[in-house]
Amino acid sequence: MDKEITHVAFADESNWNDGRFRSVAVLSSPIEKVKDVDNEIVTLLDNNKELKWSYIKNERAKETAKKILDIILKYVVRREVVIDVLIWDIQDSRHNVVGRDDIANLQRMYYHILSNVVKKRWSGSCVWKIHPDQHSAMDWITVENSIKNQAKKYQDNVAKTFF
Repeated sequence: MDKEITHVAFADESNWNDGRFRSVAVLSSPIEKVKDVDNEIVTLLDNNKELKWSYIKNERAKETAKKILDIILKYVVRREVVIDVLIWDIQDSRHNVVGRDDIANLQRMYYHILSNVVKKRWSGSCVWKIHPDQHSAMDWITVENSIKNQAKKYQDNVAKTFF
């Protein structure tokens, strides 16, 4: 790697192969802000590395989730963190096709949202480190190469993208 990473993105999907509505969300930020956010949130998690929606079953967990959202929203309001969400309806004509490949469709959706984040969310010369959900069926190399190619076409200030 010949340039220092300046921005990071964290991505995860929801219901990628279940239900009518599917989604991918991306949280992006300059790298120095990620450390600030992490420092504020880590004290709330009681040695857990993550807070999944399925963990929010009691009042204490609900209060922790609210505090985490308050922290993140504080950074969002200051434009130090951006959250992008792509939701698609599999009953829409573009997705409601016989023999639809849900993995290929998810891969396309990751490409769309990540390339949008890399191209449009942050100004200046950015070097990205992207942390997608570790979805073993995904061809992350193809997604990464596609994003790099699109970024080069539309915005020269996107220096590199690393997964």
